[in-house]
Amino acid sequence: MKIHALLTLAAFAVFTSFGNKGKQAADNNKFMPDNPFARASTLPFQTADFSKIKDEDFKPAIEQGIKEQLAEINIIAESAEAPTFENTLVAIEKSGELLHRVNGVFNLLSGANTNPVLQKVSEDVAPDQAAANDAIFLNTKLFKRVEAIYNQRTSLKLDPESLRLVEYYYQKFTLSGANLSDADKTALKKINAEDATLEAKYTNQLLAAAKAGALVISDKTELTGQRGYPSMRRHFY
Repeated sequence: MKIHALLTLAAFAVFTSFGNKGKQAADNNKFMPDNPFARASTLPFQTADFSKIKDEDFKPAIEQGIKEQLAEINIIAESAEAPTFENTLVAIEKSGELLHRVNGVFNLLSGANTNPVLQKVSEDVAPDQAAANDAIFLNTKLFKRVEAIYNQRTSLKLDPESLRLVEYYYQKFTLSGANLSDADKTALKKINAEDATLEAKYTNQLLAAAKAGALVISDKTELTGQRGYPSMRRHFY
């Protein structure tokens, strides 16, 4: 009986351990209130506090950022108010605060000091980022609001910067395919998702190839020509 009880307790401990690990892994994939991107940095100019940022913080923050921005964009697109510069273009500009915050840091690190974890994140979120971009710039209702402002831009008495913003967004929407048919938009979304996925994979494969082809010198005498290598000193001035 004692042996049976001990085995039962051991099995329960193992099961609990796996359960806790599974829960911890699930929590790591959720956007938690203590995520360093949950709020703007208090450092000067809202500079990212890298001492508090971990690799596993990025993916849940990006996913949450996408959700928040699309919710904000949907409110703008579904508004019953007549489109104005403030309630449409300024609102678009202010949307996606969390996503912009995390992407700024993620793109910096993955471009300058990447690692396998960040590389996997880039591949995981690439199609989601592309889909989110399409959800904005292929949104028919949102484009109609932008187009309405663009068509009356000369009578709105906007300052040069605001007028340029109107022109920028109209061009951005049209070049992104806002005038396409629904069928063509569906096809474009598929292409954009595939392109984003392949681009992320190619970038990682290119880096791996560059690292694999690197020449590592562990003996400084190899740089002086003493081991059959031509002296490199003459190439420095």
